[in-house]
Amino acid sequence: MAELCHFGEPENESERKAFEYLRDNLPDSYKLFTNLEIKQCVEICEVDLILIAPHCVYVVDIKNWHGNIEIYDPNWYPDNYQPFLSPLKKLRKHAKVLSTMICDANRVKDSELRKVHIQAAVLMTNIDVKIIDRGDKDGEHITYLDERCLKYFKNKAYIPDYRYQDIKHYITTVERAIQGKSRPKTAPQRYRDWQVEDKLSSNERYTEYRAKHLMMGMSSWTARLRVYQVDPLLETSKRQEQYKLIGTAFRAVRQLPSHPNILSVQDFFESREHDCLVMVNEDVPGQVLHQHIKKQSLNWEQKLAVMRDVLSGLEHAHKHGVIHRNITPDSILITTIGQARLVNFDYARICDRTSTIADDIIDDLEKYAAYQAIECQNDPSQASVVSDLFSVGLVFYELLTGVPAFADANQISECNATFPIQPSEHNPELSSDWDKWLQKLSAFAPKDRYPHADAALQDLIPLATLPNLDITNLPADTIVDEQYRIIQRLGRPGSFAVAYHVFDILRKTDLVLKLVTRDRRSVYERLQQEYTALLKVPKHPHIVEVIFASRLKDDTPFIVFEYIAGQDIESLIANQTSLSRKSS
Repeated sequence: MAELCHFGEPENESERKAFEYLRDNLPDSYKLFTNLEIKQCVEICEVDLILIAPHCVYVVDIKNWHGNIEIYDPNWYPDNYQPFLSPLKKLRKHAKVLSTMICDANRVKDSELRKVHIQAAVLMTNIDVKIIDRGDKDGEHITYLDERCLKYFKNKAYIPDYRYQDIKHYITTVERAIQGKSRPKTAPQRYRDWQVEDKLSSNERYTEYRAKHLMMGMSSWTARLRVYQVDPLLETSKRQEQYKLIGTAFRAVRQLPSHPNILSVQDFFESREHDCLVMVNEDVPGQVLHQHIKKQSLNWEQKLAVMRDVLSGLEHAHKHGVIHRNITPDSILITTIGQARLVNFDYARICDRTSTIADDIIDDLEKYAAYQAIECQNDPSQASVVSDLFSVGLVFYELLTGVPAFADANQISECNATFPIQPSEHNPELSSDWDKWLQKLSAFAPKDRYPHADAALQDLIPLATLPNLDITNLPADTIVDEQYRIIQRLGRPGSFAVAYHVFDILRKTDLVLKLVTRDRRSVYERLQQEYTALLKVPKHPHIVEVIFASRLKDDTPFIVFEYIAGQDIESLIANQTSLSRKSS
């Protein structure tokens, strides 16, 4: 049985279960230090578990997460949630702090103590969680609360050749360093009326939590908190600079009237101790577009809906003086009901402002350079309506083809932002008109791009037809107008129209969809007259009821009728036996 040393109390039942399991199943040569904060200089590191083994020291984060989590370094993408930075990335920094702390405990043996290996690991208490590591970096250091974690914590294979495989002679020094520089982890954080439920991730700028509201009767109200540390001892001018940089996202979104395609920021406040600023973001179930592109999980109609939603949200932001400045597949959230929302306004530019954060965010935006307009490379102050549209064009290119338009910022510059491979070459279902539309969004010269998002949206409408599909022979499961799923064609196409048995996704019922196939634009008025006349016909058991009439996005007129199961006359005549049987 391992030795268990409580510094602080477990934050939840899953942590308690993890500590008990490890204590009862690891050998007595192992020692567990739980729920502690280690401090080195001004840095304070919160750690769920430090596990001292005979061969190395583990810094462990304990998570009770569920479902699938895909990893594309440096982000983790859980099912139905927005992504967050890898918790292992922060743990590796904690490991370096702990290593320095151990060396400081005995300066005489500094060179020897540096060979004590500190390994970062994540322990999943829910063994049914599924990790899919696309980056081949984090996955091997994620383990589970069963025999797998016991095997992992006994394994020496992760120790580099230049470190010790046996640290028994240094364990006393390691323990003394931990006990001398550690204190119990504080109670579960509470920020005003928000109680932290789970720590998601952290980086140099902020720590992100999922939290619930404590107001009576509102315990099911959850949000994502971004907590930005601020030094309370800074002089006023420097402190105001920090506030300005941190508060940009809040000010940007707060000045926007509510819009269905923009994720709202619910609150922004300073902690009582004046040591941090807290931004409360709406917690909407869904996944970012990046995941859907990787999985190829969106059909044609859904992709069209994403593009319409993004352009609509962007037009709204621009009209109210906000430039997003960092549009990528990770800054577009697709909710569980298929709605696209713009998120991550951390680097936004507010047109009506008295100061700028452009000089402070150059390094941060560099990692997103493959989606940045030419004029904004290394100069975020040049961000504008049309630079946002440039980024949107590259995101849409990737959405429609499954691959990025450019490998990196250098290729954008070398090609003068002209696509090296046209979208229609990647996706034969796209016409050359799509190539032109996407290229105009992402033109090299700002003056050659669309002047605003609504202009791009208006040109999208005539493009938004089923790509290269014969309207007279639509395959089963094709989604028409985001509402009607094709089940089968009814009979043969006529000279004027074709009819399909469809399932209405919104009404949850079977219907008949009649699509006009000839002179589609010129016959719309005549079809409306037919629809109006049919509406005036009283209901009758031997007359099919008309439900609705309109036009698809490519102007194809259609009428929707009730669906009645059975055979048409042509089929009955072809089957004379069936017809004679019914006649008798």
